[in-house]
Order: sequence, then structure tokens, then C-alpha cells
Amino acid sequence: MKPGIRPLRFNHVAFRVSDLDRSLAFYEGVLGFREAFRAERDGKVALVYVQFGPDQFIELFPGGDE
Repeated sequence: MKPGIRPLRFNHVAFRVSDLDRSLAFYEGVLGFREAFRAERDGKVALVYVQFGPDQFIELFPGGDE
């Protein structure tokens, strides 16, 4: 990072996951994050946001490699 650039915070980061249910169980059950919202496309889950701070989220996309 160049000198003088100091990030204050970030809003979200995204991950493609191979097993959405298992990932949600980890983020919610183990880490204590909460599901903030989900979006569907053609009747299937397209993405899920889990929240871990006032304005911080992890965005999970189904369909990653194992």
C-alpha cells in the first residue's frame, strides 16, 4: 500500500463457497455472525450476506470448488 493511504474500514468481502449451508452453519454457529439478507434468482439462492459488525458483511456465493 502506498504511503499516506490509510483505510478506515471495509464494508464487505465476497467468497464463493462450495457448500452454502455448511458455510452458513460456520459463520452463524461457530463465529456468531447473523444472516442479514439473501437474494434469489430463478428460485435458487444467488447470495447470502452475513453480518459481523454495524456495517461489515461477508457475502457468500454458492458454487465454489471443493
